[in-house]
Amino acid sequence: DGGGTPHPSGKNYYFTDFTDEKIRIIVAYEYEIPSVSTQTDAGRGARWISQEQTNWFINSLLTTPAGYGVIVAKHAPDGLIGHDKNPFNSPFKDGENTQQTFQYRDGVAYTAFFADIIQAFIDRQSINYVVSQSAASYQGTINVIADFRTIPSNVEFVCHVSGHVHADNITHLETHPKQLELNINCDNTIANNQRSETLLIEGTTFEDAINVYGIDRNQGLIHVLRIGANYSGNGDRKAMLTISYK
Repeated sequence: DGGGTPHPSGKNYYFTDFTDEKIRIIVAYEYEIPSVSTQTDAGRGARWISQEQTNWFINSLLTTPAGYGVIVAKHAPDGLIGHDKNPFNSPFKDGENTQQTFQYRDGVAYTAFFADIIQAFIDRQSINYVVSQSAASYQGTINVIADFRTIPSNVEFVCHVSGHVHADNITHLETHPKQLELNINCDNTIANNQRSETLLIEGTTFEDAINVYGIDRNQGLIHVLRIGANYSGNGDRKAMLTISYK
């Protein structure tokens, strides 16, 4: 259960409330593929989200206690990665939509499933639409229905935390500029220079890249401290970064 509040049915999604800091971390699971064989046929990046998780995710937002900030953690970023320029951005992934998708809205391939729901949460709006999904021969739909108009004014969305793209992208989503994405490097420019510009050197203090995030909700800022692989392939140093999540 990740040390948080486990889903009552033992699912791979849950939320954790940090009562002292007034933070709710909602952990979503994007790969509820109907079966192992379907997952194999569709590919390892086949995104599939159940109606049950959709309802649970919406309810997790709706029940966020007054005064709390919300962080959403998941495997991959939603929407289109933005063009914010900061020392942690990877030039190889700037602005690229890297989320593999088997979801469609209004007949168009679609990657902003969680981001669209969160945007309605941020804007205190009601939503009602259908998302279609396909994975190999399996097809289905999700009814996304929520009313966030009564969310307390002192509840806020802080950021997304994700991986998947193998590069440092700490940026607001281009498709949802009110949403900050904290994306962590997990690749090596030596091994694959189309994904990362960070040097991971085995057997040294540069072997691992660890980002420490400090959240200042009074100022609406996130401070990022890099521990480990803090140099890029061209010698730029990644030490510390401050960015607004507002």
